[in-house]
Amino acid sequence: MVGHSAGGQGKPDRSSEGNSAPQKSQPSFNQEADVKTSYKVIATTDSVVKAAAAKVGATIEQFGRPQVTLVEGTALMNFAIGGSTREEAQKKPTHSMKHFRNV
Repeated sequence: MVGHSAGGQGKPDRSSEGNSAPQKSQPSFNQEADVKTSYKVIATTDSVVKAAAAKVGATIEQFGRPQVTLVEGTALMNFAIGGSTREEAQKKPTHSMKHFRNV
């Protein structure tokens, strides 16, 4: 866009030339926190937990709900779920995350 400068000299003001590219807006911290909070809720829903529990032959009560903590100021989330055996402790989070991603 070319306009005339305020000095009345009749010279075009080209200060805004080349700046017409759209600016990408970065998501604010609150938007990222809201997304992580939504993911936390989804990961602990009955449908996700029930599907993961079924894969290891357990009920929701036997399987338990994953504990999800948000790491403030980052995009990271920590998921934890226990098991009575080493094998169970490895299978539970694997199936939880698998079904979480499919929602």
